[in-house]
Amino acid sequence: MNGTSRATLAGLAVGALLALSGVANATTYSVNHSVGSGSVFGFLATDGTLGTIGASNFVDWSIRLRSPDLPKSPARLDPSNSTIYSIASAGGGTYTPDVLLATDERLDFSFDGLFKAFYVRQDTGGHLWCLSQNALCGAFDPNGESISYLDGGNWALAEGEMRSGVFTVASVAPIPLPAGLPLLLTALAGLVLAARGQRAA
Repeated sequence: MNGTSRATLAGLAVGALLALSGVANATTYSVNHSVGSGSVFGFLATDGTLGTIGASNFVDWSIRLRSPDLPKSPARLDPSNSTIYSIASAGGGTYTPDVLLATDERLDFSFDGLFKAFYVRQDTGGHLWCLSQNALCGAFDPNGESISYLDGGNWALAEGEMRSGVFTVASVAPIPLPAGLPLLLTALAGLVLAARGQRAA
Protein backbone atom coordinates (compact mmCIF):
# COMPACT_ATOMS: atom_id res chain seq x y z
CA MET A 1 0.00 0.00 0.00
CA ASN A 2 1.61 3.28 -1.06
CA GLY A 3 1.54 6.60 0.83
CA THR A 4 -1.28 8.07 -1.28
CA SER A 5 -3.52 5.06 -0.68
CA ARG A 6 -2.84 5.22 3.07
CA ALA A 7 -3.63 8.94 3.17
CA THR A 8 -6.85 8.38 1.21
CA LEU A 9 -7.95 5.57 3.55
CA ALA A 10 -7.05 7.64 6.60
CA GLY A 11 -9.04 10.60 5.26
CA LEU A 12 -12.04 8.37 4.58
CA ALA A 13 -11.80 6.85 8.06
CA VAL A 14 -11.60 10.24 9.78
CA GLY A 15 -14.50 11.56 7.68
CA ALA A 16 -16.60 8.54 8.61
CA LEU A 17 -15.77 8.99 12.31
CA LEU A 18 -16.75 12.66 12.17
CA ALA A 19 -20.00 11.83 10.40
CA LEU A 20 -20.86 9.09 12.91
CA SER A 21 -20.04 11.24 15.91
CA GLY A 22 -22.14 14.17 14.64
CA VAL A 23 -19.26 16.61 14.99
CA ALA A 24 -21.40 19.34 13.49
CA ASN A 25 -22.18 21.81 16.27
CA ALA A 26 -25.77 20.62 16.75
CA THR A 27 -26.97 20.27 20.34
CA THR A 28 -29.87 17.95 21.13
CA TYR A 29 -32.07 18.73 24.12
CA SER A 30 -34.54 16.25 25.60
CA VAL A 31 -38.09 17.43 26.36
CA ASN A 32 -40.07 15.46 28.94
CA HIS A 33 -42.51 17.09 31.35
CA SER A 34 -46.17 17.30 32.35
CA VAL A 35 -48.67 19.93 31.29
CA GLY A 36 -51.85 19.61 33.33
CA SER A 37 -53.00 16.00 32.95
CA GLY A 38 -51.04 15.66 29.70
CA SER A 39 -47.37 15.64 28.72
CA VAL A 40 -44.85 16.90 26.20
CA PHE A 41 -41.89 14.68 25.31
CA GLY A 42 -39.32 14.24 22.58
CA PHE A 43 -36.35 16.37 21.52
CA LEU A 44 -35.32 19.76 20.15
CA ALA A 45 -32.02 20.07 18.23
CA THR A 46 -30.33 23.44 17.74
CA ASP A 47 -27.44 24.54 15.55
CA GLY A 48 -25.24 24.69 18.67
CA THR A 49 -25.61 28.43 19.28
CA LEU A 50 -25.37 29.32 22.98
CA GLY A 51 -27.03 32.36 24.52
CA THR A 52 -30.37 33.80 23.40
CA ILE A 53 -31.83 31.85 20.49
CA GLY A 54 -35.01 31.74 18.42
CA ALA A 55 -36.87 29.64 15.87
CA SER A 56 -34.16 29.90 13.18
CA ASN A 57 -31.65 28.14 15.45
CA PHE A 58 -33.59 24.85 15.47
CA VAL A 59 -32.40 22.26 12.95
CA ASP A 60 -34.56 19.29 13.98
CA TRP A 61 -37.28 18.31 16.44
CA SER A 62 -39.69 15.55 17.33
CA ILE A 63 -42.31 16.46 19.92
CA ARG A 64 -45.18 14.25 21.07
CA LEU A 65 -48.18 15.78 22.77
CA ARG A 66 -50.32 13.60 25.03
CA SER A 67 -53.64 14.55 26.56
CA PRO A 68 -56.94 12.78 27.18
CA ASP A 69 -58.58 15.86 25.62
CA LEU A 70 -56.69 15.75 22.29
CA PRO A 71 -58.65 14.22 19.41
CA LYS A 72 -55.47 12.36 18.42
CA SER A 73 -53.06 11.46 21.22
CA PRO A 74 -50.17 11.32 21.04
CA ALA A 75 -49.87 13.98 18.35
CA ARG A 76 -46.40 14.09 16.78
CA LEU A 77 -44.79 17.36 15.64
CA ASP A 78 -41.61 17.22 13.53
CA PRO A 79 -40.07 19.13 10.60
CA SER A 80 -42.20 17.20 8.09
CA ASN A 81 -45.49 18.48 9.53
CA SER A 82 -44.84 21.48 11.77
CA THR A 83 -43.01 24.79 12.18
CA ILE A 84 -41.29 26.41 15.16
CA TYR A 85 -42.13 30.06 15.84
CA SER A 86 -40.72 32.57 18.33
CA ILE A 87 -41.24 36.26 19.06
CA ALA A 88 -40.46 38.59 21.94
CA SER A 89 -40.66 42.28 22.68
CA ALA A 90 -37.26 43.96 22.57
CA GLY A 91 -38.71 47.22 23.95
CA GLY A 92 -39.54 50.45 22.15
CA GLY A 93 -42.00 48.74 19.82
CA THR A 94 -39.36 46.43 18.33
CA TYR A 95 -39.41 42.63 18.35
CA THR A 96 -36.87 39.83 18.25
CA PRO A 97 -37.19 36.11 17.48
CA ASP A 98 -34.81 35.27 20.34
CA VAL A 99 -36.84 33.95 23.27
CA LEU A 100 -34.93 31.01 24.76
CA LEU A 101 -31.63 30.88 26.63
CA ALA A 102 -29.48 27.98 25.40
CA THR A 103 -26.63 26.65 27.55
CA ASP A 104 -24.52 23.49 27.30
CA GLU A 105 -27.01 21.85 29.65
CA ARG A 106 -30.50 23.19 28.93
CA LEU A 107 -32.96 25.47 27.15
CA ASP A 108 -34.72 27.98 29.42
CA PHE A 109 -37.76 30.21 28.90
CA SER A 110 -37.88 33.15 31.30
CA PHE A 111 -41.28 34.38 32.49
CA ASP A 112 -39.93 37.88 33.10
CA GLY A 113 -42.97 40.05 32.35
CA LEU A 114 -42.14 40.80 28.71
CA PHE A 115 -44.36 39.82 25.78
CA LYS A 116 -42.95 36.62 24.29
CA ALA A 117 -43.96 33.27 22.82
CA PHE A 118 -42.23 30.08 21.68
CA TYR A 119 -44.37 27.48 19.97
CA VAL A 120 -44.38 24.46 17.69
CA ARG A 121 -47.45 24.44 15.45
CA GLN A 122 -48.59 21.59 13.24
CA ASP A 123 -49.00 22.84 9.66
CA THR A 124 -52.02 20.60 9.06
CA GLY A 125 -53.99 18.84 11.75
CA GLY A 126 -53.85 21.84 14.06
CA HIS A 127 -51.91 20.72 17.15
CA LEU A 128 -49.93 23.33 19.08
CA TRP A 129 -47.42 23.29 21.94
CA CYS A 130 -46.72 26.73 23.35
CA LEU A 131 -44.87 28.67 26.03
CA SER A 132 -46.16 32.22 26.33
CA GLN A 133 -45.78 35.33 28.47
CA ASN A 134 -48.40 38.10 28.08
CA ALA A 135 -49.43 36.56 24.74
CA LEU A 136 -52.47 34.57 23.68
CA CYS A 137 -51.23 31.20 22.46
CA GLY A 138 -53.83 28.91 20.93
CA ALA A 139 -56.68 28.87 23.45
CA PHE A 140 -54.48 29.61 26.49
CA ASP A 141 -54.43 33.18 27.77
CA PRO A 142 -52.50 33.08 31.07
CA ASN A 143 -48.71 32.97 31.25
CA GLY A 144 -47.49 29.42 30.98
CA GLU A 145 -47.37 26.29 28.87
CA SER A 146 -50.21 24.83 26.84
CA ILE A 147 -51.30 22.11 24.43
CA SER A 148 -54.06 23.20 22.05
CA TYR A 149 -55.77 21.89 18.92
CA LEU A 150 -57.99 23.26 16.18
CA ASP A 151 -61.66 22.40 16.61
CA GLY A 152 -63.82 23.59 13.72
CA GLY A 153 -61.43 26.43 12.87
CA ASN A 154 -61.08 27.66 16.48
CA TRP A 155 -58.38 26.82 19.00
CA ALA A 156 -59.47 24.53 21.84
CA LEU A 157 -57.39 24.03 24.97
CA ALA A 158 -56.40 20.44 25.78
CA GLU A 159 -53.97 21.25 28.61
CA GLY A 160 -52.64 24.41 30.23
CA GLU A 161 -50.42 25.11 33.20
CA MET A 162 -49.26 28.37 34.71
CA ARG A 163 -45.48 28.84 34.74
CA SER A 164 -43.30 31.51 36.36
CA GLY A 165 -39.66 32.42 36.86
CA VAL A 166 -37.14 30.57 34.72
CA PHE A 167 -38.66 27.41 33.25
CA THR A 168 -36.42 24.67 31.83
CA VAL A 169 -37.99 23.66 28.53
CA ALA A 170 -35.46 20.92 27.74
CA SER A 171 -32.17 19.44 28.98
CA VAL A 172 -29.23 18.03 27.06
CA ALA A 173 -30.00 14.47 26.03
CA PRO A 174 -27.45 11.70 26.55
CA ILE A 175 -25.51 10.99 23.35
CA PRO A 176 -26.17 7.41 22.20
CA LEU A 177 -23.37 5.31 20.72
CA PRO A 178 -23.89 5.26 16.94
CA ALA A 179 -24.83 1.75 15.83
CA GLY A 180 -22.06 1.57 13.23
CA LEU A 181 -19.25 2.82 15.49
CA PRO A 182 -18.04 -0.62 16.75
CA LEU A 183 -17.88 -1.91 13.17
CA LEU A 184 -15.99 1.20 12.04
CA LEU A 185 -13.47 0.89 14.90
CA THR A 186 -12.92 -2.79 14.03
CA ALA A 187 -12.30 -1.84 10.38
CA LEU A 188 -9.82 0.87 11.43
CA ALA A 189 -7.95 -1.60 13.63
CA GLY A 190 -7.79 -3.98 10.65
CA LEU A 191 -6.34 -1.20 8.46
CA VAL A 192 -3.67 -0.42 11.06
CA LEU A 193 -2.71 -4.12 11.32
CA ALA A 194 -2.62 -4.44 7.52
CA ALA A 195 -0.36 -1.37 7.25
CA ARG A 196 2.00 -2.78 9.89
CA GLY A 197 2.08 -6.11 8.05
CA GLN A 198 3.02 -4.28 4.81
CA ARG A 199 5.87 -2.46 6.58
CA ALA A 200 7.21 -5.68 8.13
CA ALA A 201 7.21 -7.47 4.73
